[in-house]
Amino acid sequence: MVPGYPELTPFAADYWTRYWRIVSYLRSNGLQQGS
Repeated sequence: MVPGYPELTPFAADYWTRYWRIVSYLRSNGLQQGS
């Protein structure tokens, strides 16, 4: 589950593709936990 993306469901065929695209976008924009 990704906060802010309610349409992203783990059972969708393209879940992991979309998940990693979102994670990459968030990390590149400074939205990352930790230092």
